[in-house]
Amino acid sequence: MVKQLMEQGIRSKNGKPLTKQALYTILHNRLYIGDLGHKGNFYPGQHEALIEQSLWDRVQEIMAENSRDRARETFGQKCRHGFLLRGMMFTPDGDLYLPMATRKTTGKLYRYYVVNKNQKMGAGTVEFANLPAAGIEKSVLEKVLEVLRSGQMVHNCWQQICVINPDLTEPEAMVLFFKNTAGLWDQLATQAKQDIVRTLIKRITVAPEGLHVDWRFEAWGALIGVPPKNLAGYEKLEYELLELEAA
Repeated sequence: MVKQLMEQGIRSKNGKPLTKQALYTILHNRLYIGDLGHKGNFYPGQHEALIEQSLWDRVQEIMAENSRDRARETFGQKCRHGFLLRGMMFTPDGDLYLPMATRKTTGKLYRYYVVNKNQKMGAGTVEFANLPAAGIEKSVLEKVLEVLRSGQMVHNCWQQICVINPDLTEPEAMVLFFKNTAGLWDQLATQAKQDIVRTLIKRITVAPEGLHVDWRFEAWGALIGVPPKNLAGYEKLEYELLELEAA
């Protein structure tokens, strides 16, 4: 419905496209059936109803039938912190992938990433399919572990790393730390893995031809105790991430 309204050019009073939440609020507004609200209670108003009670009741029945889907969406939002690539994946057009989860009636949990516009404006708003979390996270982790195990990228990009981290003196300490981290990877908690991945990677672009990884060279020194100059830290990263997810 949100997508249909957008295609018809119907927008909110401030000129923005209607979101799912805005439409949900409108469909629950008893003002349209002639009621007025006061402190959580509703009373017959003096204005004329815009729609019939029977139509209102039917709309509420339909929305009640969809309560399970809304509950699944809420569950997905609560689970977002357990996703390895939260806030790091984008489409080529710059749309953020949001982490979501659905628990089926069998109890099995399905984790996936959905493009922000499709989540907020309705499926099919942009032509990017949902990505199963396990598969995409495995692909990214393979790239991360390749960097950690080989040390080749550290040597290849050492000059670039040192420009941003002038206190670093030689690459071998970083290479050794990376290799040790790779050896302990399976024993690390999810949050520890997420912190390391976010330190190593700045951005992941999901393109038709595959994944493109932009590495965060300016932060690599922090992993061996050499924080980069003029980096505000994870508080800034988290603030930027919350702003992206609210957009």
